[in-house]
Amino acid sequence: GPDHSYVASGLACGSAHIIAVRSVDMVGNRSIRRTLTLTAAPCPPAPANLRVTATALDGITLAWDAVAGAVRYQLAAPGLTARRITSATVALSGLTCGTSYSFSLIAEDAAGSWSTAPATLTASTDPC
Repeated sequence: GPDHSYVASGLACGSAHIIAVRSVDMVGNRSIRRTLTLTAAPCPPAPANLRVTATALDGITLAWDAVAGAVRYQLAAPGLTARRITSATVALSGLTCGTSYSFSLIAEDAAGSWSTAPATLTASTDPC
């Protein structure tokens, strides 16, 4: 008979799912159920080598090693609005002098999946 296919979408990256498949003919006869295990593509890794490349009274510049296949990154820190970035560096300004910030950084791949664990770094602006 003709080939039949099904696209399972919306699965969390790195997750496994068991599905059952059976056929039914026009009069209701059912085939034996077959099970398959589907594994979604792995989640992208967290960016490596998150580091400070410059500091100022009101700013911090961060860089990291690009993640293969990543289309963007999200940088977050308590008290700051999360930022979505497409390059492997960001210059943050408008920060408070003499303040320590705890950054977390994740990567997003083309399928829309994000790293499950962030790269983290604590960095400070220059003293007041």
